[in-house]
Amino acid sequence: MSAIQIARRRRDAQQLTERQMEVLIGIVRYGTYERAAEHLAISPRTAKSYGNLLVMRLGAEDKHDLLRAAEAHGLLKLVRL
Repeated sequence: MSAIQIARRRRDAQQLTERQMEVLIGIVRYGTYERAAEHLAISPRTAKSYGNLLVMRLGAEDKHDLLRAAEAHGLLKLVRL
């Protein structure tokens, strides 16, 4: 990955909306799109759409890698999981 790509990912990670952060925390906390959706009062399809966006923006390998990517970007410092 080039330095430019890394810089873009860092910028993207720091510009997550409040709702994107809520869904990220839900996915990390509850482990599945379905459970996260239930707790966030959204559809599983919406949770999965957010999840796919978050995977791309954080540079994660997949949904299961979101925790590592979020921690690497410092996004979960103040969150109790």
